[in-house]
Amino acid sequence: MLFSLFLQIKYSVLIGGNKDMKKMFFLLSLCLLCQGVFSQKIVPSEKPNLTQQKLMERGYGMFIHFGVNTFGETEWSDGSIPVEKYNPTELDCDQWVRVAKEAGFRYVLLITKHHDGFCLWNTKYTDYGVASSPVKTDVVAEVSKACKKYGLEFAVYYSLWDRHEPSYKDKDKYIDYMCNQLTELLTQYGPICELWLDGGWDRKPEDWDLPRVYDLVKKLQPQCAMGVNHTIVLKENEREFALPDSMIVDNKYYFQYFPTDFRLWDPKVAHKLDNIYMMVNPITCLLNIQYVLVNRGLGLQKKSLSQHVIWMNWKNCSIGVQIIIIHW
Repeated sequence: MLFSLFLQIKYSVLIGGNKDMKKMFFLLSLCLLCQGVFSQKIVPSEKPNLTQQKLMERGYGMFIHFGVNTFGETEWSDGSIPVEKYNPTELDCDQWVRVAKEAGFRYVLLITKHHDGFCLWNTKYTDYGVASSPVKTDVVAEVSKACKKYGLEFAVYYSLWDRHEPSYKDKDKYIDYMCNQLTELLTQYGPICELWLDGGWDRKPEDWDLPRVYDLVKKLQPQCAMGVNHTIVLKENEREFALPDSMIVDNKYYFQYFPTDFRLWDPKVAHKLDNIYMMVNPITCLLNIQYVLVNRGLGLQKKSLSQHVIWMNWKNCSIGVQIIIIHW
């Protein structure tokens, strides 16, 4: 429609249009140019689009998992931990991002809501979040602000699965809830370079209405790269996801989540069957933090695995980084 109008006006201008017509031609030309630059929806191609190119250039980010579970001393919970339990008395998000900068990370990815449904920003769609807790700091806002301060890009993780939200029982109502929350995240905290979605296994892929979610993301943040965990499966219509190190065998794998700009769990230099662990008291860290690219500007040998084990001091909520390089 827009392109057709553009051609009509261009023709009128060429045969002697007035100044107003020429001005409209200029504005439409600019509009079409902006569409080409900023509209980054995925299309069939053998080359990455601009959004994907920038994702590959970033390549190296810090993933921060923090929330109500931190104070319940558990990785996952079912949404029943009381909101009052969340009480970081010496919260310092600036320190988190400063450490990321000093460690050489190019972006920070923050879990904004895990499967428990607890929200780290001041959302108006639930009372299960920081706004109702003893410490009402909007963590998403603080991390975003710190990323700007230290020159890092900012990305967010959002769980599709929500074990606390009542509307989750109604598929359509929950998609509305989810889109409302994603709109908050994508309009109130500046540029978001990546959106990681997770927890899709709790429902059929089609029940998440990902085309609607994808269109919303591209409308609000055209250059934001969106991905869904466990993107690739071994067989069509089956839920057994494919580990990236197995994908070199052939090309007979399937997207269970689409549209999406990139695959999560890929690259994955090692996988959960390798049993390489590092003990960091009181936490056990698997030496395989997904989505960390190796040998990209790190000066490592070709056959080296570089991983950052992230530790957190739960008392004052500070972050430290230990670099581990394994040669084989």
